[in-house]
Amino acid sequence: MRAVIGGTWYATVLTLGISLADTGHTIEASPPAAPVKAPINVIFDTDIWSDIDDMLALAMLHALQDRHELNLVAVTISTDDKWCASYVDLIDTFYGHPQIPIGIVHNGMGIEAFRKKFRSRNGRSRAIPRSSRNEKKPTARRFIPTA
Repeated sequence: MRAVIGGTWYATVLTLGISLADTGHTIEASPPAAPVKAPINVIFDTDIWSDIDDMLALAMLHALQDRHELNLVAVTISTDDKWCASYVDLIDTFYGHPQIPIGIVHNGMGIEAFRKKFRSRNGRSRAIPRSSRNEKKPTARRFIPTA
């Protein structure tokens, strides 16, 4: 039984091949590859200290560099704080790119100056609306299914 099925399959492929050869048609396995674009150069400027968005953006840049879609040329830090450059270096090293240069603004806005500029007189942030911070939030257990 196997020989008949195998023979039938082989004969069908052989017939198809002969038919295509007679007509001059060819079968392409895949379309021609698109031309490869050169990666763009990126200098990432960040304040890196105040929230997580800058670190996530830096992580995305490293992923795009690994995919050869961009070339992360340097990271510049606009916050004058001793820990910011160390943190960027840690992230660069984690993603396998410790050679990326890091520059920091000296005598620029430090963390305390930033806090003074963006805090109201009562010490609370101006950026977060009062209503969203003061709402009573449900317990996290409410979202966990029980067995």
